[in-house]
Amino acid sequence: MLSIVKLIIRIRKAPLRAYRYMKGIRDSKGPITSSALKKMVKKFEATGSLASRQRSGRPSTAAAVATTVEQTVESMSVVAAHGECSAREV
Repeated sequence: MLSIVKLIIRIRKAPLRAYRYMKGIRDSKGPITSSALKKMVKKFEATGSLASRQRSGRPSTAAAVATTVEQTVESMSVVAAHGECSAREV
């Protein structure tokens, strides 16, 4: 706490700005830094895009798979409507 007060006095800025300065947190409204620009150029040269790379984890469901599941559920509901299938039998 004392270091924050000393920092505020030394740089004479608002407490929030001083805290951000001390923690190295940039204000999102500021201009882009040269290192960030270099990273963007390097990424574009390597991938040809600035889009985010695919993350690990469960992939999203493809539209074709969703359509197949929907058709299967519909066909099962038609069978169940005729009394040929029961949830208790499954």
